[in-house]
Amino acid sequence: MGSGHIALLESLLKDCSTTPELKGALTRLLVEGKERLQRGSSSSLDFFSDALLLLTKLKGTLYAESRLECLFDCGSYFYHDAKHEKALDAAIQINLLATQVNSQLWRRKALTLQGVTYADMGSVGDALICHYSALELARQIGDIEGECRELINTGVALNYAGLYREAIRCFKAAADMAEFHRLKPELIPTAYINLA
Repeated sequence: MGSGHIALLESLLKDCSTTPELKGALTRLLVEGKERLQRGSSSSLDFFSDALLLLTKLKGTLYAESRLECLFDCGSYFYHDAKHEKALDAAIQINLLATQVNSQLWRRKALTLQGVTYADMGSVGDALICHYSALELARQIGDIEGECRELINTGVALNYAGLYREAIRCFKAAADMAEFHRLKPELIPTAYINLA
């Protein structure tokens, strides 16, 4: 195993521990995962693969928020490293746990991860289904930033399919939304770059 945090988590799982030690191990795993994501090193593949495997072994909803964040970081790493099957596995695990704890925000994030992964794989139909579902969830829970991101992701998938006219409407709506609601600064240029 590439990390002492993973080894500790694995030993706690073998002991069926539900103590604060487990929460601490998850927190340290989360911190290390975020550091590895920032570095963007391809040498982190073993770390994220081991982390995903261990996180899927945890049952129930104990420390769900930390687990969801760790799973999302795993999925993000796999997506950016073009490990599509592993990214989809992480998204499925996020969706399962998010459903258990009734977190619509994390379900939206799982669908987003699935959608962008499917689009990169060339499965545009599957990507559009995921992005549409994520867009609906974002609207239901009032997640304006998530809605804006989903409009951009939907537009990208439509571009992949050669449906440029439909994509333009998505990018324009995202840019207008980002400006009106003063969302994160990177969303406006992202929408306009894709629109161009």
